[in-house]
Amino acid sequence: MVGTPATEEEVARSTGNRLNILQFESLELIARITFQRLVCYQVDGRAFFGNLLESTPNGHKVRTLQGDIFGDLEATGDTLSVPNLLCPLELTPIIQCVCLNYNHHAQEANLTVPTYPVIFTKPFDALVGPTDHVPIHADAQAKLDFEENSLPDASGGQYCYAKSFDGFAPIGPAIWSKEVVSDPQKLKYKALENGEVLHETETGDMIWTVKQIIVHLSRGTTVRKGTVIMTGTSGVGFFRNRYLKDGDIVAVEVEGLGGNANKMKFI
Repeated sequence: MVGTPATEEEVARSTGNRLNILQFESLELIARITFQRLVCYQVDGRAFFGNLLESTPNGHKVRTLQGDIFGDLEATGDTLSVPNLLCPLELTPIIQCVCLNYNHHAQEANLTVPTYPVIFTKPFDALVGPTDHVPIHADAQAKLDFEENSLPDASGGQYCYAKSFDGFAPIGPAIWSKEVVSDPQKLKYKALENGEVLHETETGDMIWTVKQIIVHLSRGTTVRKGTVIMTGTSGVGFFRNRYLKDGDIVAVEVEGLGGNANKMKFI
């Protein structure tokens, strides 16, 4: 059952126009960096940042960057090919997640949409890269959902802990600039399990937009640089009685951008 969420204007008024400040700071940060598709890769055991130029089944062509991701990044003019990409963020202060943010999911679960977004968090250790294996602890293996959510008794019957195991927040393969993604509400993506499409949707189905979510999260709370915001899922395996097994590969592909493919590894 879908309710009526607060409008962008209502949320913005409650924040004292914090959104305008955030937009200015974001534009200021983007002005100091030179990338369209920021990636992280490894050479001789050291991690480096680069601007992704091309991806093929054999690897990735990258223009090398030097500097600090949270300071100034400068193109060196050099290019190289790398076999794999790492998580594009080396660290994050927190991962903020929105629960029940797609109309399709709300209808599938027959849930009423609250007035404001429901937020839960994940720790830094949940972060992994686009092709990393996800280690699944023995206590998380029962009823492991394809959205990487575990619902055993070990979770205490609540979702924050069940979604926060190490490796339960894959991101990548890149961080895209506004030059590439001018409107985050016009993206199409699909989720796959072992190559089978489980669901397809677009960010236009989101109940709260990216802008509204940032406004809400900044209401009386400092949003630190490097914060990861996950905007929700459009469907879960729980309602289909479908769960993951050891060795299953979960992939998410965004049309025109790329995607992740992470293998579940029971330990």
